[in-house]
Amino acid sequence: MKKEEYDVIIIGAGIGGLTIGSLLAAERKKILILEKNYNLGGYCSTFKRKGFTFESSIHAINDCYNKGDIANIIKECKLGKNIKFLIPAYTYRSIYPDYDIRVKQRSPQEFIRELSRYFPKEKKNILRFFKEMKDIFYTLKQIHLLGYPPNKKIIKYSNKPFDYLLDNFFDDQKLRGIISQYWVYCGLPTSKLSLLDYCYLWCDFFINGSYYPAGTTKSLINSFATSIKSKGGEIINNCEVTKIIIKDKEPIGVVTENGRKFFARLIVSNIDYDKTLNRLIRQEEFKNSSSVKVVDKDNVSLSAFRIYLILNNKLRDFSDDFEIFLNPNYNIDKQYLSSVNNLPDDAPVGITMYSNLEKRICSENKYIIAITMLSGYDYWKNLDNSQYKLKKEHVKNLIIKKVNKVFPRLLDRVEFMEAATPLTFERYTGNTRGSIYGWNKRAGFKQKVSFIRNLFFVSNWNSKGGSVAGVMKVAKSTAMLIKQKL
Repeated sequence: MKKEEYDVIIIGAGIGGLTIGSLLAAERKKILILEKNYNLGGYCSTFKRKGFTFESSIHAINDCYNKGDIANIIKECKLGKNIKFLIPAYTYRSIYPDYDIRVKQRSPQEFIRELSRYFPKEKKNILRFFKEMKDIFYTLKQIHLLGYPPNKKIIKYSNKPFDYLLDNFFDDQKLRGIISQYWVYCGLPTSKLSLLDYCYLWCDFFINGSYYPAGTTKSLINSFATSIKSKGGEIINNCEVTKIIIKDKEPIGVVTENGRKFFARLIVSNIDYDKTLNRLIRQEEFKNSSSVKVVDKDNVSLSAFRIYLILNNKLRDFSDDFEIFLNPNYNIDKQYLSSVNNLPDDAPVGITMYSNLEKRICSENKYIIAITMLSGYDYWKNLDNSQYKLKKEHVKNLIIKKVNKVFPRLLDRVEFMEAATPLTFERYTGNTRGSIYGWNKRAGFKQKVSFIRNLFFVSNWNSKGGSVAGVMKVAKSTAMLIKQKL
């Protein structure tokens, strides 16, 4: 039998695997991508119910503005004019017990003015605070893009939680809570969340905008796949990798579940660290070596509970909104613990109104929305099937009841409803504990995974913030390293 050899084998066809595959295929490298599922995309995949397309998890994407990193990557991958991004009128809408705030797209100054109207005594501190956040953001961009060394400010903040910055400016619990809305995009409360990671994410969304792919993320994923194949790359779906072949402590190929072997000079993992290092690689291959580490599951990010709905009538008071957050209180630590324990009454939920922005995904008088709550994995594990179904129904009903208070007669409009739990996301994506952000973005946390020659990682487990943009940027930098080795 002929030995099947490639320059690079990529395990997993998530957004990271497809991005690096497209970048390398554009350089005419011989690429093979192996994906365990039928659908490509990982967390960027879509699925159909009742003839309608649903996003498995994606809502807003940052860094897609003209000449931004994502736009440049798409151009470098030569995807042409197939990819377009829609821009919501508002970055998000936050509903609190006392406030209802719409954040206008790419208008941080408008947000600052609105906060100053609500908290007039804090006006000077609000201005000083957001100036400091912007300074941090632009300094980090210079470090990332131009290779500048960290200055004293970045070094000072490098191991601090976001609360450290809030403490220097504000005592007002409500103001702090409103500013911290994006903690749900990071999966940790601001008492633990990296100050630098939060500042970068917040400023990128507020200054450069939030975006959503026209035609859903399926159009983005399909364009990547088409580009790879047109340049001679191969993608095999329904083909799970079960082993990485090691020789002299270096990966030289992979074995799939049907026993097929593929060989390559370099291996890229677009799946999680735990599976790569502790399942696909046999520990005895690295006896007396520190190359493979046991993954610390305590530092794995939260998963999510997500409800997918088809409505038969439009929610009129929310026709201009795309992303809505319902916040039961201003206490971020309480919100986090409630999410961990799957207690919707005290946890924030996000509602994404897909049909308000991308009208082509629905027919007349039909509307697609999704409701998401961060969710702790331990609540769901070790349940038998009947217990699991009961808990799933219980949490779903609590969330719907909560949302129904803001969206009157929501239940009367529901034509279809389906829910996913952390176990669902773990099963389909393979991410440990159904993690949606990879590692926690904890202040001072540095995951130590020792170097294995010719094995690279490209996923939400080694991106800043665990976002789509973050993963694509890691794919870009990793592609540059691989080009130097081939």
